[in-house]
Amino acid sequence: MKTPLPYLALVLALCLPAHADRAADLEAKLKETTDASSTGAKLMKELVDLYWKNEQVFGFIRTTGKFSRAQTKNPERAAMTLKQMDGYAAAARHEDVIITGRQFLEIFPRHALTNKVRDRIATALEHTGRGGHAAIERTAIWNNGGSTNQGVRALSLAIKVNNGDSYKKASALAAAMVVKLPATPLLTGVGFQGMQAAERSEQWAEGLQISKALIRRKAPMNEGIKKDLWFRTGRFETRLGQFENAIQSYRKALSPGKDDVHRSLIEAMANGKKAPAEIEAEARRYIAAYPFRDDRYTPLAQAAHAAAAGKDTNRALAIAEDILRLDTSTHDLPRAYVKWCGENRKRAEQGLIKLIGQNEKGAGTLRAVLAIDVYRDGLKDVAKARSMAYDYLSKSPTDDDWTEEITSFLYDSASGEKTFKKDLAIISASAKTFPHLSGFQERIWKRSPTDKNRKRTWQSTAKTHQNNSITKLWRSTLEKGGKSGQSCQKLLQQKLSK
Repeated sequence: MKTPLPYLALVLALCLPAHADRAADLEAKLKETTDASSTGAKLMKELVDLYWKNEQVFGFIRTTGKFSRAQTKNPERAAMTLKQMDGYAAAARHEDVIITGRQFLEIFPRHALTNKVRDRIATALEHTGRGGHAAIERTAIWNNGGSTNQGVRALSLAIKVNNGDSYKKASALAAAMVVKLPATPLLTGVGFQGMQAAERSEQWAEGLQISKALIRRKAPMNEGIKKDLWFRTGRFETRLGQFENAIQSYRKALSPGKDDVHRSLIEAMANGKKAPAEIEAEARRYIAAYPFRDDRYTPLAQAAHAAAAGKDTNRALAIAEDILRLDTSTHDLPRAYVKWCGENRKRAEQGLIKLIGQNEKGAGTLRAVLAIDVYRDGLKDVAKARSMAYDYLSKSPTDDDWTEEITSFLYDSASGEKTFKKDLAIISASAKTFPHLSGFQERIWKRSPTDKNRKRTWQSTAKTHQNNSITKLWRSTLEKGGKSGQSCQKLLQQKLSK
């Protein structure tokens, strides 16, 4: 039996939810009124509530937008615009949230809802990967009396952007926050984030302002964090040229194992023109505390330079000799030693000769300085300079630029062909004797004679050396992969067979 069509229509109508009937009824009435009228406003408000309650987001967006456009004088326009933004957010229409929010801020710049509007804008910006812009919005919320959480989120977002401008904004925000936050662990966290941002953006004064606020307000922190705070304070003071304050801060930051703090203290003492004896004493304490660090002599070298700057030449030379007996690589100290001797070339000569006997490892550098800085440039004694250059090549060549300086000097000072050939023979013999010094091997053939005939002889000698089987094996030990291991085995076999 067929079901009558009128009966079917009645059944379908009864199955529709009641709110659908109500929405349709309100939409019909709205069409019969003017959107800008008070009746239209009432109908739209009821529709908005109904659509929101029943999760009809597109009807919600349409009606809130219509209200906002039509009811320009209605006191509820601002609130309805905010609801429109919520509708866009529910539909993941983030750009519409941002555009509508910007329009709101232009129309209602001082409205009580501006913080909520900015919050919606910030959230949309975060969803679309614009954390830096979101940070600006959340900072504005916090500055406008918003919650602490807004400031914290703004700080986090700005730091996460990780560029100079965002770090500047983060440090400025933190500087404002540490003055107002209660003395809780949150204050400590915000302060340290702000100091980090200040360092990254080179906002030294702002960083110091933050650190001083944490100290003044007694932000809660354990002993380790407190020492870290004093270390950061010292760094800011150093950057600002406040060396006396920095010294005091670094002393408060000192603790066993903190070599960086100790070095910073000594640097501040040197920059602050403290007495050379004080700097030396602190530098020797550093050596005692860190006897195995590669840079252990650096602070003591600073003490020597401070003494020289203070016209205490004897102290400077004595400190330098203490260091050069053990290390020649710190602060270009061998050349500084010669400079501090001034016109007393004999003292420089005798001092370096004595040091060569005391420091076998650093003898090459000392010989090079003696040859070039003392004999060639100071005493103008080419014969002595050449003799010391020969000693450098035969006894202690180095892996650095001194090799080029020495070979170039020999080529330039060779008075005749016989002398030149002797120089070339000594250079070639040195290259054969020290094949394991890779830096030396890279440099010994870098400089060439300027004379064309000598250059041809030099090229032939260099080529012979570079094509030598032993030279090739040593060179291949530096290559990556299995070839390096094979070359090492061949070199060992040759050594064992001799």
